[in-house]
Amino acid sequence: DDQAKPVRKTIFNSARNVVSSAPRQTHLSPNEPVAVIPAYRDAYFRPGVEDRVFALLDDLADRTPFCDVVMTGHSFGAALATLAAARYASSRPQIRVICDIMGSPRVGGVEFRHWVNSLPNLRIARLENAGDAWVNSPEGPNWSHVGHSFVMHDGKVLPYRFDYGRPTSGSKFLKAMTITV
Repeated sequence: DDQAKPVRKTIFNSARNVVSSAPRQTHLSPNEPVAVIPAYRDAYFRPGVEDRVFALLDDLADRTPFCDVVMTGHSFGAALATLAAARYASSRPQIRVICDIMGSPRVGGVEFRHWVNSLPNLRIARLENAGDAWVNSPEGPNWSHVGHSFVMHDGKVLPYRFDYGRPTSGSKFLKAMTITV
């Protein structure tokens, strides 16, 4: 049920499929006062989940020195993997964390992007299909992607370092590839 496109429900009116108000924002946590989309935050902070996952990862790191932690996901799962990777990297600066995600929507605001991209032990790479309109949702200046992106377009994979020069949802490049939903 959590994966039922929470962002889509927020920005589209189901009766007319018309863009409505942008999703509200909330802080990730008291320790990380950066804006994120509440649907992702609420799903991520289910009682006890983070504690159990982090305990398993800590045990693995204790048993296997010099290991890297890799998190991955697609769409809704990519948003949750992004939050988990950022929180784990932030709380465990001695461990290298890699987050390879596919088709991820925007998870947070500009402050969230700055916080995530400033973590020296975290590397995030997003793989996107240029025709997937949901990787650019929610739209607007309040929301931003994190990490590096690799956009598949016309049989090629185009890399963008921290999204510099990456086509936006309003560009001819993406309009030509966008599938109407």
